[in-house]
Amino acid sequence: FFFLMIRRPPRSTQSRSSAASDVYKRQVSTQSTWGIHFFRGFRTVVPMEHLNSAAEYAELVHAAKRRKEENETKERQGVDANECLSIYLVRDEADMVANTNRFPAGYTNQIFNEDEMIYGYEGLAINLFVTSGSLEVLVDYNYTKKEENADDIERMLTENLFVDGFLTDREQFKAALQRNQSFFPFGKEVFRYSREEGEYIAFETKFSDVGFPEYHRRMQIFSKLFIDAASYIEESEYWTYLILYLFKGDRFYLVGFANTYDFFLEFARKRRRISQFVILPPFQRRGHGNQLIKILYETAKADPQCTEITVEEPAPEFQLMRLNYEVQVVLNEIGHILFRDLQSGLVSSVVDYEKLRIPRSLIEEVRKHEKICMEELYRVFELIKYALIDRSKEEIVHNFKKDLYHRMTRTTFIDYNQVIKCRQIYVKDQDEETSCRPMVLRLMKLANSTEVEKAVDAEYEEVAESYEALKGKLIAYLSKVIKH
Repeated sequence: FFFLMIRRPPRSTQSRSSAASDVYKRQVSTQSTWGIHFFRGFRTVVPMEHLNSAAEYAELVHAAKRRKEENETKERQGVDANECLSIYLVRDEADMVANTNRFPAGYTNQIFNEDEMIYGYEGLAINLFVTSGSLEVLVDYNYTKKEENADDIERMLTENLFVDGFLTDREQFKAALQRNQSFFPFGKEVFRYSREEGEYIAFETKFSDVGFPEYHRRMQIFSKLFIDAASYIEESEYWTYLILYLFKGDRFYLVGFANTYDFFLEFARKRRRISQFVILPPFQRRGHGNQLIKILYETAKADPQCTEITVEEPAPEFQLMRLNYEVQVVLNEIGHILFRDLQSGLVSSVVDYEKLRIPRSLIEEVRKHEKICMEELYRVFELIKYALIDRSKEEIVHNFKKDLYHRMTRTTFIDYNQVIKCRQIYVKDQDEETSCRPMVLRLMKLANSTEVEKAVDAEYEEVAESYEALKGKLIAYLSKVIKH
């Protein structure tokens, strides 16, 4: 494979590079008494005798370019795409009128412009009406004023969001609402739970299920709308989707979804990786994300070939949900062993701190049974330790940071060696090697004790932030285990 790398200024840099300036300085006409320079639609005409050097000529060209860009910016006023784009989950025409289940997009930089602006409009409102289960979309937008060179909204949506197109006619969308009445999810039911508003049902499906590829192309728009820098995945047999619906009345409502990819290892084993995880805004902060994570781990545990479940570049919010679930699982599994030798719930002496050390054999047993990867298990134990130690004791904190350092070095190199081994024997997984390499190099470049101390302190702060975010739940879990 060959990769073409194009170096460009960062987003915040609007000017050209110094190398480009050097090129402009050399472009001086010597065959005419008039210098004429064309550049992207504008030109400057200046008598050459008025210029003392090539540098002055280059500066004149750049000044004209800057004026043109400033004028274009003034002329093209934009609106915030995140504010003017609204999404509606609808099951019938009444929902369209009542504007129920409305929510904004999370990210629009991949759909419109990088700065998440739409240019050339005033009073713009874009409405995406999505049938609650079948996910057919009506795009309806209006504005109070449109400029001649305004952004082409329908073209941007077609090229960047909707692979199979969308509806613009309300009569056609009414027919789609009729089809939505008979919609039934693809795949097999794997889990359900009840709430006051209805029944929540999770279905597991693959691209081999008849009709799911077409359905997936409609559902994947939520990946770009709610995952930063998300891309559409290939329709491969190695992908598995877990889709959660609310069944209310006689209709299904999409709640969220997650997809996983299986990496096959030696001896018919595989590592499962969570790639994308979305809970739609109307259903967030109600415990559905925790339920979906639980289902992902339960299905992995039920698969004898799956050795562990990992996550591809988890967002902070997802990592907290993941930790919350894993802490519960670990405490239920070996909590009685962790605390059997402690006299109290708070560790304030080095002797008691040593009792919190977990034998590697026990960690390996939990990893095999719960399918939690080794590095994540260490993070779980660190969070539990942090909740138990007396952080006012410098000696205790010092020992805790020392354990952090050992984990940072040990687990990073183990993971990297596993990646290299897999690359030599099986698939060349460049992405996984690349994701591990920065951590390895970062630790190898810690040339002195000051840099090591800074790295460990940063890791300590991350543990502290996770604890503060999960403090209430974590204390409740620990109190229950210690009590018993």
